Amino acid sequence: MPLDMNELFAANFSISTIAADKARKLKRDLGFDHNYEIARLAMGLSLGQERYPDNVGTGSSGSIRGNILFGKDDYPLWVGVLLTNYLQFHPDDEESVSISLLQAVVRAHWDNGVRIMADLWEQCDEDENKFWIKLVRSYADLPDVVQHEVSGSGTVSPSYSPGAVRLVLGHVLRKNGETGDEFAHDVNGKGYAPHIAIMGQAGSGKTRVMTHILQQMKKQAQCPVILVDLGKGDLGRNDALIQSLGATVLSVPEQPIPLDMFHVADMSDTNLTTAAMENFRDAFAQVAGKLGPKQSDNIAEALLPLFRSQQRITFQKIKETVDAFYADHGLSKDSVVSTVNSLTLRELFRPELSPDEFFGKSWVVTFANARTEVKTFAVCLLLSALDFYLKRQPEAALDTDGYRSLHLVLAIDEARELLGMNHVGLANNIRLHRSKGLSVILVSQSPDDYDGKKDDYLENIGLPLCLKTNAASPRSLKNMFKGDVNFASLQPGTCYSVDARASRPVLLKLQFDN
Repeated sequence: MPLDMNELFAANFSISTIAADKARKLKRDLGFDHNYEIARLAMGLSLGQERYPDNVGTGSSGSIRGNILFGKDDYPLWVGVLLTNYLQFHPDDEESVSISLLQAVVRAHWDNGVRIMADLWEQCDEDENKFWIKLVRSYADLPDVVQHEVSGSGTVSPSYSPGAVRLVLGHVLRKNGETGDEFAHDVNGKGYAPHIAIMGQAGSGKTRVMTHILQQMKKQAQCPVILVDLGKGDLGRNDALIQSLGATVLSVPEQPIPLDMFHVADMSDTNLTTAAMENFRDAFAQVAGKLGPKQSDNIAEALLPLFRSQQRITFQKIKETVDAFYADHGLSKDSVVSTVNSLTLRELFRPELSPDEFFGKSWVVTFANARTEVKTFAVCLLLSALDFYLKRQPEAALDTDGYRSLHLVLAIDEARELLGMNHVGLANNIRLHRSKGLSVILVSQSPDDYDGKKDDYLENIGLPLCLKTNAASPRSLKNMFKGDVNFASLQPGTCYSVDARASRPVLLKLQFDN
């Protein structure tokens, strides 16, 4: 049914009571003069998301007439954009377009946008400058890397800096205590892996070493960086680091990771949809404990139809599907059901960005207030999604000198527990994807963290850096540093490493620019 513009001008639009209270506070704190200014910004933010908002509050408040809310000249454009967005997600409602439907669409986006703004305002400690900077960085969709030619599929290919990515770490220490030659390491050099392991006891400076390495790599490679902080979340408050990486901070579970974890480009490919389900099951097993054969089969039987028929799957939808499967088959609740229920108490992921979009940006992901099982599940699923994504990417280019361009840096601080999980996603990212331009940096307290693990990650480390530690694991130490080395006597600001070209251990005096 055609919409009458005169009726639209006179129609009233409103939001929920809670959203109206938040909007009034934002208007006051940000210095806006009119309610419609906040409303338009909120709707624009919400329309920029990659899913239709479905969490609309109750009550009704903040009513604004249509001609005021949108402006007389821009009203047709707003109506077109709002209804097009709605019909994109609800194509069967095309014959139901009406003023009441438009009012509902406006309410959904207005509510959702106000929530986004209020959350961002709180994250920025109600600092106006921080708010606007983060708003632009997070929602203006500015490219993290330079873009160039359009490929045959219609996607835009990122351009990365060619040549050596060279880390300058300090100087070699001689036996007499004097400093010798400068020590530099080409991360993407030919003949060894681009991965880095940084080890040292608490207070040794290992996190500081990692942040300086990340800044050097980002400056040279101009590629996205994903930094996962499994410690106290301090890195999420390091403004200088965040700015140098051009990163967005995500504090999980307060802020869900905006990644479509189970994205499959070709839904008709049952191998891909099955693999997506298996990625979920692998990460789930890390939290639920060892799954019995029957439980594993139940998960597959319950979820395969969902993964083969729907895009942008949420954890809430997974919970509903598992609950329905157990009820339909008369199965008693077990660890699968209880773990699913526990994991869906908070929204850990929100399927807003495709893997191309998410892994094309820089992020600092922290878990300071997350329960152990939440942290474990979220990290394992994130690593599985990265593995799934990289398996389908072309190899990174090699230049004439054999340097392979870096497309993504994954850094994991306080990785000890993760190393002990033998998680297939972590193993695959380290072992398989160096040719895709991935560099992994692992930070932990000791070489012991690698000892006795099913996957010998150290065999795939191109640059080990070990600061002071009381580690006493003979196998990992001897294998890594080609013999017996005493780490307990190391002084602050020094570390042992390996010269990749000469394949011999070296003692370094670390030196970084502030």
